[in-house]
Amino acid sequence: MVEKQAGEQRIVVLGVGNLLMGDEGAGVRAVTELSRRYEMPPQVAVIDGGTMGIELLPWLDGCSHLLIVDAMQGEGVAGDCRRIAIDSPPSFFRNRSSPHQIGLADVLALAAMTDALPGAVTLLGIIPQRMDSGLELSGPVAAGMERLITMLVDELAGLGAPLVERVVVSA
Repeated sequence: MVEKQAGEQRIVVLGVGNLLMGDEGAGVRAVTELSRRYEMPPQVAVIDGGTMGIELLPWLDGCSHLLIVDAMQGEGVAGDCRRIAIDSPPSFFRNRSSPHQIGLADVLALAAMTDALPGAVTLLGIIPQRMDSGLELSGPVAAGMERLITMLVDELAGLGAPLVERVVVSA
């Protein structure tokens, strides 16, 4: 976990979803790729939340910004990316359709009750084409992943946490 000093921000980038359900795993795939490509500054923690629930609570304690990355239903076509600033996280996620988001709503409600709710919560999502069993992303979602990762990089830069690309040395 990233320790927060007084007056300092701590940002958690949380990828959620089920990798066994096609496009439903887009959030986890996006944060994995983000970590592969970029060095994280000390105030940023990237979490593969998968389908976890209450186990996420310690990561939220003391977090100033929570960026949730997920497949999300909405207007548009598969592969479109969206950014939503969330005013009331527990109630926002109660209305979602996937089971892991209901668990996330419970975690955020518990965080609110224990004064551990992050100061700001933002959802960065991609519209799925299919959410049935399978390990691969659909073509439109695979094509939209680059935009989602760029949105994450831009969001972190806007929060004062610019990322630096990793140097890849080939043999």
